[in-house]
Amino acid sequence: MGCYMVPAVIAAETTLPTHKIITTTVPGIAFILGELIFTFQAYYIRDWLTLQLVAFLPMLLLLGLYFLVPESTRWLIAKGRLDEAKKNIHKRASINKKNPVPEDLFEENTTEFTATGSKKKSSLIDLFKHRTILYRTLNMFLQWFSATMVYYGLLFGSTSLYGDPYVNFTLVVLAELPSMFLYLKLPHMYGRRNSLVASQAISAICCICGGLLIENSNFALLQITLVMIGRLFAGLGFTLVYLYTLELYPTDMRNTAIGTCSSIARAGGVIAILMENLKEFWPPMSMVIFGTVSIIAAVLAFKFPETRNDKLPETIDEALKLGQNLRRNKFGLVKRKENA
Repeated sequence: MGCYMVPAVIAAETTLPTHKIITTTVPGIAFILGELIFTFQAYYIRDWLTLQLVAFLPMLLLLGLYFLVPESTRWLIAKGRLDEAKKNIHKRASINKKNPVPEDLFEENTTEFTATGSKKKSSLIDLFKHRTILYRTLNMFLQWFSATMVYYGLLFGSTSLYGDPYVNFTLVVLAELPSMFLYLKLPHMYGRRNSLVASQAISAICCICGGLLIENSNFALLQITLVMIGRLFAGLGFTLVYLYTLELYPTDMRNTAIGTCSSIARAGGVIAILMENLKEFWPPMSMVIFGTVSIIAAVLAFKFPETRNDKLPETIDEALKLGQNLRRNKFGLVKRKENA
């Protein structure tokens, strides 16, 4: 998961707002392709140990990215490593043939830095210090937990539906692919908050309705259809929580926020597997629980500020003002909304 989180953070921090959605889509599409490849590997390799080796040993090649991918300039600035940040900007400008870099680009407010040129380091506790940030963090924990539980719950549950488990698994994975195209449009058109609310709500409806049909084999086709639709919007929600978390927290807290939320999300994935045992008491129970949690998450998602067109916050103060005053026009330039 670290191989998924870090590219999402780097993509957001090194991209203009107009391209942020597109660049953060790339890891999502790669994730789906990886699931499909794994499905075919599992079909032909039935020994679990051999399957693990074939599927994951190639990831060692990713170590070479250390020498190819530059560090995030925003992160270097947030850590007070200004000389490295300037070299980074000059290198990017040279690759993009935008030299010389205007010197006024390097003008900044240095009052945040100490005499040694470094900023105070953020920690996990910073996610809970300020009341507003605390509420956002707890709310985002629930969003990640819900999105992951539904995302993996529907995926794992698909193998126990009527029909061939490999075919069902493949269909449910393929159902997620259109979510990437929705992700390219919906957050721009309707905003991050409304898109997240809709994805959680639709996933909830599909989970509950699909779960209630489990005991009736006459509705097998409708059931797999509902599971596929639920998976589609669960995939959309799964991608949106990454984007939303990236935009809600300042630079020095962004990676910590993503990592912490992802850790909470893994609990949702584990619980999704364990809930399969609840079918012994009542077959639809796990799906109904998935849907109930998702409905609660949809309601609480209304509490988030809308971050569409807002610049990525660099400080806590900017994070607290999201949706209020710091915005970007169509040229990517920051401007403040005038007071009424």
